[in-house]
Amino acid sequence: MKIVDRIVCALLSFGVILAAFFAPLIHWLYQITVYGLANGLLGGVTGEYIGNANDQGWTEDDYSLYNIYKLLKDFGVDFKELFSGNKELNPNLEIFVPLIKPVLVFFAITLVIALATGIVSLASKAKTPRMILSGAGIVSLVFLKSSFDKLVLPIIEGKVTLGSLLDIPWLGMISKIEVINLSGGWVMMIMLFAAVILWNISYILTSDEKNKAMMKKGK
Repeated sequence: MKIVDRIVCALLSFGVILAAFFAPLIHWLYQITVYGLANGLLGGVTGEYIGNANDQGWTEDDYSLYNIYKLLKDFGVDFKELFSGNKELNPNLEIFVPLIKPVLVFFAITLVIALATGIVSLASKAKTPRMILSGAGIVSLVFLKSSFDKLVLPIIEGKVTLGSLLDIPWLGMISKIEVINLSGGWVMMIMLFAAVILWNISYILTSDEKNKAMMKKGK
């Protein structure tokens, strides 16, 4: 049972890392403004063709970091050139430089904590370090959410459009972003950390009950 205990906690902890990259982490609501304008001018013809005459071109999606990586590659973003420092930074992105740092820091801290929790779970039977690390992971995710909300605020307020963000001017003319926030993947990461805590608490409680039962039998 002790081996199972360690394996379960390790899997939950390493699951946080997988969720960070492959679970739907970012939710956004955007409008294809050209579609909404065309639908209004044509009296709902385009909407009826698709199935909703009142459709104004609003769409909502959830993306994982992996999905975002593929999407940016499709738009021609060269990550090697971007991080090499050889390419001059898009002036429209300068507003995000101080805002993205805490997001990256708390995201990295969360991953390190998840990795540490998994390693500690496999290497030691001690329950307290696992629970402390998992609690720290939850706190880090709360700060990550706060930092992310500040990061996307210029986009929500319209100070930076999607077109200027990707340096594709025409994109800003046909699209509008209304909502960007952390979604299911973020919640999943919190739940995995919480599951580690609850698992260890339940294990401690059941172990105490077994020990008491054995002591009674011994008497």
